[in-house]
Amino acid sequence: MKLPFKILKISHDKIYDQLFFPQENGWQGGDAACSIKMGNGKVLWLFGDTIIGKFKNGIRNVQYPHINNSIAITKHYKNGKIDVKYYWKSLNGNPSSFFSNSKIDKNIYYWPTNGALINNMIIIFCFSVKGNFKGQYLDFWSTVGTNMIIVKNPYDHPEKWQLENIELGIGNDNFGIHSALYYHSPELYFIGYKNDLKEDKYSILAKINFQKLIKSKTFNHLLYFSNRNSKNNWSPNLNFASEIFSPGNTESSIVFLENRKIFLCTTYNPLINELCILFSSKITGPWTGPFVVYKNPDHLNMTYAFRIHQALMKDESSIIFSYISSPERDIRNDVVDPKFYRPRFLKMDIV
Repeated sequence: MKLPFKILKISHDKIYDQLFFPQENGWQGGDAACSIKMGNGKVLWLFGDTIIGKFKNGIRNVQYPHINNSIAITKHYKNGKIDVKYYWKSLNGNPSSFFSNSKIDKNIYYWPTNGALINNMIIIFCFSVKGNFKGQYLDFWSTVGTNMIIVKNPYDHPEKWQLENIELGIGNDNFGIHSALYYHSPELYFIGYKNDLKEDKYSILAKINFQKLIKSKTFNHLLYFSNRNSKNNWSPNLNFASEIFSPGNTESSIVFLENRKIFLCTTYNPLINELCILFSSKITGPWTGPFVVYKNPDHLNMTYAFRIHQALMKDESSIIFSYISSPERDIRNDVVDPKFYRPRFLKMDIV
């Protein structure tokens, strides 16, 4: 069992690894780091829990309670220059999440994990998270659903975006549907996870007709891949969903390498430092792997959100990844080394 290509080198990318370095005064770090290619040299970035504060003498000073999400837009120029602009909201003079649910339940928050630009709309999928607070900080949380956010005018300035929040209803602490997305008209494919009370999560596959999703604004037409009895079928019943590979996780990505005619997917166990990839000629599998491609030398608490960024790739000779390292100390209260809790980028050269 081996990869269909040879890895020449994998290391931190000299340019992109500094892309989301803490600002002197402002954005200090965030996780998730999903990228969406917008065209005209622009890339939209979705972040989960975000810290705002000041950076001085190589350390971050967290001045505010963390917010649950933020976004950035990078502009990439032909001369190699990259501009970064961050966006979040303000509430009572303090930073607040860019995507909020305050009109429905102020105790439910959105953690964006994946999104795509489809038919001139941005479609974003989030974990709906209900939290209990200790002081000003989220002390305990539980996944209570899946929220879809539609940005109807994505080419306008983010402050003018027209957002529609749609609660899709499915998802809990043991099951999630939107770890990774892949769109091939007319279907939108999801790689999700289940654990069935097992020790580790495993990955599942689902699909939905995109137009039916947008028209109905529900997951009523969602189908799960099942290979029971050696037959490949699609079922509306989650109980029939088959494991396509392990481990499963909450934040990953899947891409199709056109020249190589293979799907590439990321996976990991967040409690260890190994970052892995799998490949398949079909999205339904069989999947080969996982193969460990990188071991995070800074692993302390968690290594997670391992993603592929096609929006940053010039061709298929180099694969660009990102991952997040979480420190042992509490990111919400402590001054933290900037190598933690921000996207770290890897470049993998292959032939």
